[in-house]
Amino acid sequence: MKGPISRYFQMIVGAIGAISSGALIVMSVKSGRAPGPGMAWWITDSGYSSATDPSQYWFMLFLFAVGLAGFAWLAWRAYRD
Repeated sequence: MKGPISRYFQMIVGAIGAISSGALIVMSVKSGRAPGPGMAWWITDSGYSSATDPSQYWFMLFLFAVGLAGFAWLAWRAYRD
């Protein structure tokens, strides 16, 4: 899949993923509560609090940061090719 459509698709997916991961990090730091893995937190309103579950909270922030780096790398690699 080496073409301009593939390149722009990867750039758009990378940019949207990086922006959403960054928004999750900012939202979690501001509220002191990180959403759990998967989509169950939308239904059960469960998550990890920085006060009651600090290790899980920071682990989720770490995973969001890894996602941010991965999506940013994807967008940058597609832009540079």
